[in-house]
Amino acid sequence: MSDRMLPPTLAVLLTAFTSCFQARSYLTFQWLMLGWVQCQGRRTVTEVALAAGAIGARHISVFHRFFSRASWTLDALGQVVFTLALKWLPGDQPLVVLGDDTLARKGGKRIALASMHHDPLLSSARKPFASFGHVWVVLAVWVPLPFGSGRGFALPVLFRLYVGAKRGGERHRTGQTQGRVGPRLEAARTASAEHQQTTKLELLREMVVLLAQWAGERTV
Repeated sequence: MSDRMLPPTLAVLLTAFTSCFQARSYLTFQWLMLGWVQCQGRRTVTEVALAAGAIGARHISVFHRFFSRASWTLDALGQVVFTLALKWLPGDQPLVVLGDDTLARKGGKRIALASMHHDPLLSSARKPFASFGHVWVVLAVWVPLPFGSGRGFALPVLFRLYVGAKRGGERHRTGQTQGRVGPRLEAARTASAEHQQTTKLELLREMVVLLAQWAGERTV
């Protein structure tokens, strides 16, 4: 990527993530981060690639394959983010973590591991509502703002996909061959098959244990 396209301050920040990717995937990651910052509309993969000015330099399918087939993991990225965040967290205070689940609504017949979930934004006390999509369980670290204001923000570092008991999006016709599956989808399918009754709380507990290992001697 040209130095003219990637601001030096952002380039320095992204170098911390080089160990998470292979060389070609890291270049795609740089494009995507630049596009994510500059995109002013809905951040779809195509819109982000357009905002980065990457169309022409790289084929659009490269950016879609980055999410479906490239070899990288969310945990590796989360560990780098957590390590960078430690510099801004007071060393004499325990680490405060927050957990939540977020519904990402989806549409279509081939949304892998998606299912119907309770939709708190569309539901009311009298009428519950369900939406089709993915539910992500997220673990964040509380980062206080300076000057002793008591304010801060939750920085997401770990994610787990909650797979409901009833899911769709993976049906194939008889005799239809399935394309190559990416490592993250394969891992999610394996985890779903082995732990079909995994709850959101169990996923959250798993992430807290992992983050505590990263924290070393720091109290979580």
